[in-house]
Amino acid sequence: MRAREPLDYEHMYELAELPDSALGEELISLRREIDAREAEFAAKLAVFERHKGYLAYGCLSLLAWLRWHCRMRLSSGKTRLEMARQLEQLPSTARALAEGQITFDNARVITRTAAAVGAERMGPGEPILLEAAKELDPGLLSVAAAHLRHSIDPEGSLKDLNDAHDRRGIWLSQTFGGVFVFDGRLDPEGGAYLQTALNALLGPRSAGDPRDPAERRADALVELARQALNRRKLPQVAGQKPHLSLIVRNETLEGAPGAEAADLEWAGAVPGETALRIACDCSLTEISVDKGGTPVGVGRTRRTISARLRKALVARDRHCRFPGCDMPVDWTDGHHRWHWVLGGPTVLWNLTLLCSRHHRLVHEGGWRLLDGENGELAAAPP
Repeated sequence: MRAREPLDYEHMYELAELPDSALGEELISLRREIDAREAEFAAKLAVFERHKGYLAYGCLSLLAWLRWHCRMRLSSGKTRLEMARQLEQLPSTARALAEGQITFDNARVITRTAAAVGAERMGPGEPILLEAAKELDPGLLSVAAAHLRHSIDPEGSLKDLNDAHDRRGIWLSQTFGGVFVFDGRLDPEGGAYLQTALNALLGPRSAGDPRDPAERRADALVELARQALNRRKLPQVAGQKPHLSLIVRNETLEGAPGAEAADLEWAGAVPGETALRIACDCSLTEISVDKGGTPVGVGRTRRTISARLRKALVARDRHCRFPGCDMPVDWTDGHHRWHWVLGGPTVLWNLTLLCSRHHRLVHEGGWRLLDGENGELAAAPP
């Protein structure tokens, strides 16, 4: 085994003094060297597999050998093994990778396409993808490869799509602390529907938005569900339009010492401040209970902010009134600046529109809305 020269870490500390352009060129060159080494590794791995060289190490499979002796993850080992097998049948791709003309990731796109259609059917498709691989990133090359795949093997493309549809699923669970965790897989069409809807709700990111992309997507997904419920177009459940149900005692809303938490359907116990936020703009049904907590009477359901008052609020505010926010009215709730639970009136001067994020910021986040100049609002942090 040839020993390689150790990295000169003292020299590496001097890299900070290099111009960005020079460092960038070094990185590009280094990446090409790594890709060329990947081509060499693949060629030798293919021979090693044919000779069953892993048996000399006491391993029962090449993947086991890669895991234990090359310290590779199973997924990384599978990728290299599949690459090695395909590159033997795609000499032009192997040569381009070894010479640094294409990257490892782009070579992976080509070999996966060849594996899907068969190397013998790849034919003139290989040089087409090779030329594209010299210019495109792996994402765009994958799109080109999908079009090529369909032109060569439309039946196989349809089978792949049907297989992807059959593997679809969403897994939703709740932690002990009440946090919902989910994972999922959608076929291309289903994913496109979801991405389009999320993009519409995401909108352009404002300069003052502190959320990272994952947080923005999470908020957009929740908003998508909230709007679907608010529009009341979903099928009925148990004879009612689906809605979020919150059970809360008066003393919890009033912030009385020792009051129990509110109960939010599916979520469990939530703090009183969260209940106050939800109660700002909701359908309210008062239930009378006896000393033991048994319901003894049910009042009529009413909106805390009536439809007529909501129209007036929309006509006045036009969007979320939190300073710097212009979320449209469909994404907002009515907020009682002086909460009705604490004696505040449900009248126009005591209401303002807030988007879900800023409504939460005011309640759970402790921010205060203040009267500013020219009828605008100001916000004060906690």
